[in-house]
Amino acid sequence: PRQKHLVEQFTSTYCTYCPLGVSMLQILMNLRDDIAWVGVHGNMSGTDPMRTLQCDSIMSYQGAGSYPSGSFNRSTGFESMDAIVTGLGYYESYHNQVAREISSFYDYLAETPSFATVNINSTFDADTRKATITVDGELAPNFDLLMGSDCKLTVYITEDGVVARQLNQGTWVENFVHNGVLRRAVNSVKGSNLNRDGDTYKNEFTYTIPAAWNADNLNIVAFISRPITNGASGV
Repeated sequence: PRQKHLVEQFTSTYCTYCPLGVSMLQILMNLRDDIAWVGVHGNMSGTDPMRTLQCDSIMSYQGAGSYPSGSFNRSTGFESMDAIVTGLGYYESYHNQVAREISSFYDYLAETPSFATVNINSTFDADTRKATITVDGELAPNFDLLMGSDCKLTVYITEDGVVARQLNQGTWVENFVHNGVLRRAVNSVKGSNLNRDGDTYKNEFTYTIPAAWNADNLNIVAFISRPITNGASGV
């Protein structure tokens, strides 16, 4: 069975309607306990303090062209089979309906097994601020036939409780709380190859957590996916 479902939310502090997307996704989180929420920030009319070059790469990589928008397990299910990113700027009166629709889509995806387990273990040295992240698991028999030998493992570090101002329908909210903020893809936004040993794998990463990040509020999100090959650069 699938352990989690991935939401990659594309947003900006300068996007006046992005809080609508946040509100709708929060309803989705309340409906399910298996959501991994990653907030990918970008610039708009000004510089978003949570935007990074990696955020730019992820948006280019997935074809995100507007805010608020998002991808769900790197698919949408609502448009063509090739669509990845869909808009999230729905009026509040539709939020419950859209959240239920996305939840139903995840139920539909869950009918297909994941073909791999993903276990995450980490340690953190508060003195050096060095984090060591180990991701390992088992692969289903004939994994290469089912998923392809070129599948990638991506590992994100996100932070909850980041306070920054946010434009909300024409008004600045000075102390808006941003959760799931993407801080870093510790390997690459395009992922890395599985370090395999037969039907198991184990990948280890180290990263020094910047002092500005609250280590108590950090999360690790790891997932295996098909590579996206649209020619976009990744860092």
